Amino acid sequence: MKKKIAVVFVTKQSLDYYKCCGFFEDVSKSYDVEILKLDSFNTELEQEFKEVNLPSLDLGGWIDLYKYLKEKASLHYNDKRFSNKNHHLYAKFNNAKTFVNKLKFSIINVASFFYANEKSIEKLERKRACLVAETKCFKELLVHFKANKPDFIYLTHQTTSHTYCVSQVAKKLNIPTISLIYSWDNVVKGNKQVMADYYFVWSRYMKDEMLQYYEKEVSEENVFVVGTPQFHQYFQEDIFIEKELFFKAYQIPKKDFYICFSGNFTSIGQDDPAYLADLAAVVTAYNSKNEKQFHILLRANPADYNQGFLKVVKENTTVITDVKTSWESTGVALPLNESKMPLAILKATIEYSDAMLNVGSTMALDATILNKLAYYLDYKIENGSDKFNIDEIYKFIHFKSLKELDNPVKHLKSKEDLKTILEDLVDENSTRLSKQKVWAEKIVAHPLNEVSKRMLSAFDKISEKCI
Repeated sequence: MKKKIAVVFVTKQSLDYYKCCGFFEDVSKSYDVEILKLDSFNTELEQEFKEVNLPSLDLGGWIDLYKYLKEKASLHYNDKRFSNKNHHLYAKFNNAKTFVNKLKFSIINVASFFYANEKSIEKLERKRACLVAETKCFKELLVHFKANKPDFIYLTHQTTSHTYCVSQVAKKLNIPTISLIYSWDNVVKGNKQVMADYYFVWSRYMKDEMLQYYEKEVSEENVFVVGTPQFHQYFQEDIFIEKELFFKAYQIPKKDFYICFSGNFTSIGQDDPAYLADLAAVVTAYNSKNEKQFHILLRANPADYNQGFLKVVKENTTVITDVKTSWESTGVALPLNESKMPLAILKATIEYSDAMLNVGSTMALDATILNKLAYYLDYKIENGSDKFNIDEIYKFIHFKSLKELDNPVKHLKSKEDLKTILEDLVDENSTRLSKQKVWAEKIVAHPLNEVSKRMLSAFDKISEKCI
């Protein structure tokens, strides 16, 4: 008889990653699968699984207060624990837009200094857990899991309030939980809300981070290196868009080289439009004097489009094409299933570019995986945002993996340095690409397209432990 596993998804993007990597086909061979998800998206799976919508969150202001206070206090505590004193920098960046929210986070940041010790952080966690247990969301999940008790619960994201609530219910019912560490920078950011029984991590490097930062919570035996499903998409033939069709759809002019400018969340991409304008000026000047021609493909953050790009694109239509994640904007018939289009557009944008440029994002990994040179913008914009400091970005703890390898992703320290990208491509200077690949193999387990098999193997090992 197959064991039951409940899999929790809180974003459509994450679900798409798992669909791409063959996770559902692999896991359903050995386990009965139930999917719990937000009601804001549909799974659109080819296989039939029991699907349940997660209850709506009714976590009040006090619960959120304890959540954020614990996160910020953990960052200050880690500054005390480790030689690198830059953990607190993560506390400065959030998506608060209203005056009230900005004030709230400022107060929380100040208060967090007084809780920056192990006992206080544990006290905050206990208080939050007690409050969550009184919510309607918790009680509805409790009823569900009592009636449909799985052998395991797999949480595909460890930082959200929904997955935290599920993990608390599981703890109440003694159901083992497994949580994936969602992103390459999550271990050091103090935002690991879920206290799972087992963890899936991207790499041995991330496992070592887990053992270092959560030494009292985890052990060598309960952390499994599986990789991440988010890069498997690049190996999928069914999300391939032919170059001719892609260029026609977005009306991309034929040039010799293409540079992908990847936008960030606005909280750390406030100066992105100015950087894009600088790149456009450099490309325009180069194109006017040289036979080889360049063009920029803008890939704005699909979840948080920076409106400042609109003006820059309008003023530089000859050298910038805004590759929107919505294919409908092109007016061309869908070449693939609609659910696969966001990943297909992302893949095509990178694949048909020759280099990737951004402010310190994980997209440098995506570029490396698709054999493209990657560059980080690392200079101050004159009269730039007073809420953004480029000097602080590369002090983030997770950039230590790059520094340990002598920065294989090249940092551009001035507007003039943007010419380096053009020169590297014209001169076919790709020696750094091999160094980028060493970094990629350090950050995420290879082969990248075997992540589902590694997950299934880990499920089996955990299952044997729990018999």
